[in-house]
Amino acid sequence: MRLEADRRHLVVPVIGRLRSKETPGGSRGWSKGRARILSITLTEHGGRLFASIATIVAHAPRIPSQPWARCGIDL
Repeated sequence: MRLEADRRHLVVPVIGRLRSKETPGGSRGWSKGRARILSITLTEHGGRLFASIATIVAHAPRIPSQPWARCGIDL
């Protein structure tokens, strides 16, 4: 299972190459190599194939804008 470099084609074992109408929602991570496909589920409804893609994206750690500031939370 992989996403082609153009981010429009999915390559699925046995079935082959499938073109997508949309680019994946988290496509920003694909170009930087931070996203990984965990699984692809294909379903058929009305003669059309639908793909559900479960991904994981590694985010860079964020630096606080005001590290000296304090925050208190009362529960």
